[in-house]
Formats: sequence, C-alpha cells, structure tokens
Amino acid sequence: MNSRTSQRARRLETYSIAAVLMAAVLVAAAAPVALAAQNPPPVPPPAAPPVVTTPAQQTAAQAAAQAATGKAVTNDQISTAIKNSGLSQQQIQARLQSAGY
Repeated sequence: MNSRTSQRARRLETYSIAAVLMAAVLVAAAAPVALAAQNPPPVPPPAAPPVVTTPAQQTAAQAAAQAATGKAVTNDQISTAIKNSGLSQQQIQARLQSAGY
C-alpha cells in the first residue's frame, strides 16, 4: 500500500467513525421524545359529587310525599332517596318540571 492510499483509508475510517458517533448522538437525542410519545396522558381526578343541603322547615316535596304515602317524610329521607336513585341532576330536574315543580 502506498502512503496516499493509506492516508485515504485513514481519512475514510475517521469519517466513518464520525458518522457513527453523529448517528448515535441523534438517536440518543430523539429517544426521550419518542419514548414520551408512548405514554398516555394522565387521567383527570373524578369530579366531586354536588353538595346537597336539606332545609329545616317542611318543604313542598315533604308535603307531596306525605300526601302520596300517607305518612310523614323527612327531608333527609327525600335526600337519601334522590341520592340512591341513580338519576343525574338533569334527570331529576326534568321529572320535577314535568310534575309541575
């Protein structure tokens, strides 16, 4: 091998090593971005249920329940029945409106 061929071979080897190092740097820089894209977004916490307050005096709902059942019903019993019904707030409001309340 002559010296000119030997210099070209060394230069080519140097360029090859530089190209491999550059590729490794690019892959290492892109890895966190690619891995972050694989994670799903966090799940938002569930919404807190609405706070229900019951009045101290007799309400129209109590009077209607008493007229329908023939016995006294407390606001707490009405509130518990509504909570346990599984109906949404919109469904309860629609039923009350259709009943004339």
